[in-house]
Amino acid sequence: MMLCLGSRQRVNKIFREWTEQDILTLQGDHYVIYDLNRLKVEINVQAL
Repeated sequence: MMLCLGSRQRVNKIFREWTEQDILTLQGDHYVIYDLNRLKVEINVQAL
């Protein structure tokens, strides 16, 4: 979690939110991105 500068709980919360927003989903042991453009926007917003 040091790579993203967040706690495990915070990272899990973000991934849950993105899953609820249909940006990505967990399939097996990897994530599938449904909407790369929305994910890019989310990443930029959260980096601020």
